[in-house]
Amino acid sequence: PQQYQTKKSSSLLSSLKESGTKKTQEIFSSRVRATFRFLDADMDGEITQDELIAVLGEDHAKYYMENVDHYGDQSGTVDLNEWTSFFRYLADNSGMTEASNALKEVEIWIAHHQEKGKHSFWARVHKAFHDLDHDGDGHASRDELVKVLGNEHGEYYIHHMDSYGDNSGTIDLKEWKSYFESYIIAEEGGISQAEDALKFVESYIEKHEHEERERFWKRVESTFRNLDVNKDESIEYDELKNVLGDEYARYYLDNCDSFGDGSGTIDMKEWQSFFRYTIESN
Repeated sequence: PQQYQTKKSSSLLSSLKESGTKKTQEIFSSRVRATFRFLDADMDGEITQDELIAVLGEDHAKYYMENVDHYGDQSGTVDLNEWTSFFRYLADNSGMTEASNALKEVEIWIAHHQEKGKHSFWARVHKAFHDLDHDGDGHASRDELVKVLGNEHGEYYIHHMDSYGDNSGTIDLKEWKSYFESYIIAEEGGISQAEDALKFVESYIEKHEHEERERFWKRVESTFRNLDVNKDESIEYDELKNVLGDEYARYYLDNCDSFGDGSGTIDMKEWQSFFRYTIESN
């Protein structure tokens, strides 16, 4: 019986050890795949030199590209098979501890990159809020949101974001930030969800700004056409004076004409250059 118990115990220990080793390998393989997915920023199934540099820096990127790509077609990019082969080789020839340490180094670089990304992320969150707060009063109103995001999305954000604060019917910066923080806190990898939510808002802001710019330049052109009474493609002092009066006529003539040939009249290019300069200066 004693001998039987010893053999049984030895068999159990061996089984437990084998099971533990298998579990360790599974965790390790999962970490290898996770690092690959993160480094493959455009998700095309290959890690490029630029993608490695963005996270690891030039020296580390060069090392991994040269050594990892060696396990495949040496195409100048790294696919998942090459990435896993590199770490499998380390595990088989230098031991699991050495391979795990090498992988940990990559994970640390990724963590640093994510931390930097969070700072950039919150700067963008702030900018998006200020872009929507058109009157600069520190609150994004329903009208301000609807103007940029449309009725459906404007109402959605008012309803959801305002619930993180005083339910006043407007959104302040604290409520705005709390909404995006909720994505990050909600689940592992939530920063990706928060990033998608922010990109959605940014796309509407960019679209709105583009449309606003187009409307503005159409107004600039239309104003020129209206001031150019004799339709000779230039605005003269008398044409300006009849609409704006002497003081403003001289102001626009002097300033607009300075962007061109100094002829004493304003052509379309000079007129547009004046307003472009005004925008860029402010």
